Amino acid sequence: MSGIGQRARLFPRLEARVYWAFAAIAPLPEPVETALGAWHAELARRGVQGFGAAIAARDRLRIALAGLLGGPSDAYALGHGTTAGLIAVAHSYDWRPGDRVLIGDSEFPANAVPWRQIAHERRLGLDVVALAGFAERPERGLDAVERLLRRGGVRLVALSAVGFQTGLALPLAELAALCHRYRADLAIDAIQAAGIVPLDLAALGVDIAVGGGHKWLCATDGVGWVYVAPRARERIGPSMAGWLSFEDAARFLSEPGCLHAARRHQPAPRVLEAGSSSSGALFALAAGLELISAARPEVSLAHVQALHDRVEPALVALGFSSERAPHASGRSGILALAPPPGVVLAPLQAALARRGVVVSIPDGRMRLAPHFASTADEADALLEAMPEALAEARA
Repeated sequence: MSGIGQRARLFPRLEARVYWAFAAIAPLPEPVETALGAWHAELARRGVQGFGAAIAARDRLRIALAGLLGGPSDAYALGHGTTAGLIAVAHSYDWRPGDRVLIGDSEFPANAVPWRQIAHERRLGLDVVALAGFAERPERGLDAVERLLRRGGVRLVALSAVGFQTGLALPLAELAALCHRYRADLAIDAIQAAGIVPLDLAALGVDIAVGGGHKWLCATDGVGWVYVAPRARERIGPSMAGWLSFEDAARFLSEPGCLHAARRHQPAPRVLEAGSSSSGALFALAAGLELISAARPEVSLAHVQALHDRVEPALVALGFSSERAPHASGRSGILALAPPPGVVLAPLQAALARRGVVVSIPDGRMRLAPHFASTADEADALLEAMPEALAEARA
């Protein structure tokens, strides 16, 4: 079964009446919780003898990521999360004197700090583009990017596929084509897109993408992935290499005399898999990917958009200002709303929580982020709770 609208079946232990905070942290679906428990039981029962299952799971996981997000399975490396992946890419990229990096003006810090830091360390140029034009018309945003590319020197454009504040989805295919016209790579932070917005990274022309498991993929934190298109692999070097970044890295554990044998680096992006990571988190991600793939992101997104349609007019009538993109191509799993005049969001969030409604409030917005299993009953319960919560927040 796809799980669309099946909250009670997939999240039987979830306490909140309304959980619309998947853009923050996903609660664990029952199949993911079961997968975690099964691995922990295997580890408790067999210890190192059971670890072969974790190695095999890594290979299956790369195949599953390719099935959901496109491209070949060897274009994926597994890691510790979005931030760790972005840092690894920033420090492993083949920078040259005079290179520039282009980032957005409203990026989540995970997709801003690594680029600012590497620009400072390597003395790169740093350009910042205003993303507001994309919300009005994709062409306006693309024009703003092109104006900066036209100046020359931009080697890499680092943007979020979906903005964490407003849920704005960027036109990735058009951005990639524009970047390539000016001989720049497009690197995207995909954590707010993967699992809810249909993605085919290879078909879109994305060069590098990074994501994590704990939001729309319904896994845990501490696990993530890096995608590097085959054409961009030569730009990723071994600057962040660890002991597992080499071919036959673990051979010395079972054979004598090869501890210091010369070995070749793994090809990119596998060279970024430097050391051990949480095997439990990998099993959780595998189970989450199975759920998300069965639900199908295009179906999940249509379902979520219907839930947004159900609540948006009523919330606007209560004084909220919607930041939803006017064009369907710019919409995602996030509906962001500025609060009514005089309403502070932290007290409103707390008042809603006391009524069993969980939302997040990043950067001055109330962010509503249901997912594939969310229901119309949740939408109605949110609207039922809102007037009293607003009154309490105002008081």
